[in-house]
Amino acid sequence: MIPHVDNLYFYSRKDNIIYGVTPDDVWIPLIHFKQKFPDVLFLEGQGLKYMKDYMAMWPELWENVYNDSKPQLTLF
Repeated sequence: MIPHVDNLYFYSRKDNIIYGVTPDDVWIPLIHFKQKFPDVLFLEGQGLKYMKDYMAMWPELWENVYNDSKPQLTLF
C-alpha cells in the first residue's frame, strides 16, 4: 500500500502525510490521510505496521500522492 521508493532511508509522518526520506534529505510525499495523526519523525516498527493496517481497514480515508511515473515524451 505504501509505494516503494528507491534509496529510501526512513519513513516519516508530518501534517497527515507519510514521507519517504532519502539519505540526501529529500522528502518525497507518498500518502495523504484525511484524518489527523500525530507527527512522527521516524515511522518504523509497530507504528509503520499500524499505519499499514489502518490503510487496509479504511481505504477511503487516505490517498496515494506519490507519482513514480516517468515524464512522457511529446511526439507532436
